[in-house]
Amino acid sequence: MDLYLCNDKIYIGELTFSHFAGFTKFEPKEYETILEIILKLAVKRNEKNSIVFIMSSLGFGGAERVVSSLCNWIVNNTEDNVSIIKFDNKDNAYELDKRINVVSMINNKKK
Repeated sequence: MDLYLCNDKIYIGELTFSHFAGFTKFEPKEYETILEIILKLAVKRNEKNSIVFIMSSLGFGGAERVVSSLCNWIVNNTEDNVSIIKFDNKDNAYELDKRINVVSMINNKKK
């Protein structure tokens, strides 16, 4: 996980929970439970946020799969607005919920 501190706020630069493009299982198994608890705690807050992920692309890869899964989870479990900014016009490798705003910076086209 890459974290950045900017203007007294913490920003996540990259989340990668597993090797091999995210296709492996968590080891040990308890890590899945820990991640689930962390995500559920985040939902208990009472504020609505706008969350933006910046990715070079949404092709096949570990970070791309994790961001896609995390964005889907966020829109299905919170009231937060989620956007992904990417720097290509290629199709997404992983399915994204229609409530996720995906913007390509190439020709500034919304996907």
